[in-house]
Amino acid sequence: MDDVFKKFLITVFLIILTYFQLTTIAQTIQINWQYDENQIFIIDDVYKNALIGMITISSPRRFMMYIVPTILDGTGVAVSNIRIGNTTISRNPAKPTKINSGRISGNLFIQFSYENVPNDFRVRLSFTFLAY
Repeated sequence: MDDVFKKFLITVFLIILTYFQLTTIAQTIQINWQYDENQIFIIDDVYKNALIGMITISSPRRFMMYIVPTILDGTGVAVSNIRIGNTTISRNPAKPTKINSGRISGNLFIQFSYENVPNDFRVRLSFTFLAY
């Protein structure tokens, strides 16, 4: 075999090997969230924000995510924004937030909207992670 054909075969082999590695590496998400599940969180009167602890979400590969908030026992209250650090996290499954670095970390803030100051209520956050 001539050298050009050998180089061609090696190149094809490397492309197939790279594709195989990229498609077989399992995506894992690691979450470290520091907060007290039974804690009552205070909502800031001015910005209507609540700090829900420090959270770090990481993966060996990039990923997308969105969070669907549900108000469990409050009326007239809605979630208007969710942030981790300075990054706004999508609440829309059709447009998830891309985490290109594979890591996001910071304080988790939830911003609420309401007309009258609500009584106590609970919020459930459903996190969804997608590979891309």
